[in-house]
Formats: sequence, C-alpha cells, structure tokens
Amino acid sequence: MRDYDLEWESTGLSRSHYLVKVRGGHVQNVEGVKLDGTHIALKPADTSLYSVDGLFTIVADELALLDTDKPFGQPKGTTAVLRFTTDPTFGYLRTYRRDVMGAPSAAGNRCASVYPGCTAGAGERGIVASTTNVLYL
Repeated sequence: MRDYDLEWESTGLSRSHYLVKVRGGHVQNVEGVKLDGTHIALKPADTSLYSVDGLFTIVADELALLDTDKPFGQPKGTTAVLRFTTDPTFGYLRTYRRDVMGAPSAAGNRCASVYPGCTAGAGERGIVASTTNVLYL
C-alpha cells in the first residue's frame, strides 16, 4: 500500500491517538487526536515512524533493545513478550503489545483503521480478521 489513511493509538505510560495521511509511500500529514476528539496538527521530526512501515520499525527497534545492558530499563535477561497481529490481506500491523516483566505497565500500539486508497474514510473500514504472532524473549 502506498496510498492510505491510518488511525492508530499508543498505550503505556502515556497514551496517544494519531491520524496519518500517506501518499506515494510518504507521510503527508500527522494529526494528534485529543481526548475531547479535537485534532491538532503535529510536526514530528521523523514522520516515517507514523506510517505502517514505521510501526514495524518500532517493533524491530524494541526487539533490538533486548540486546542492550538494560532492556526497557530492566536488568539484562528480563523476560519480554512482544505480541502482534497483522492484517491477513494487506499485512499491516493491526495490534502490537509489549509486556516486560518487572516494568510498571505494558505498552502497545493499535491500528484502529487503515483505509487503502486516496478516497479513504468514506465509510470504508479496515479488515477485522487477523493472525496472531507472539515472540517470547
């Protein structure tokens, strides 16, 4: 998919809700959604992390953290469970959850909706069915 609108949320110590417009494979616009539903324009330094590919980059970066001296701020050897689901048709990340034993809370990302094509959002919904993948590390 090179043209799509994406809605995703992150949870954990902080919560965020984003609306992202991607055209030609490049992020064109990122908006934050406040708790009251209002939208605010965001100007992140690296907009690519807000795309479908960016969500996979986040998972890969978190896997790499396990090879550091203090993964996720915990002692080396700490158990981490990274769980994700992907869309069976398009392959994008639908959900991602990270649980680290001893950490104060779990963190995760959820793609609320992915609208393929430029006419996204006109009543279309992303595919609900998914496959589940679990990494026990």
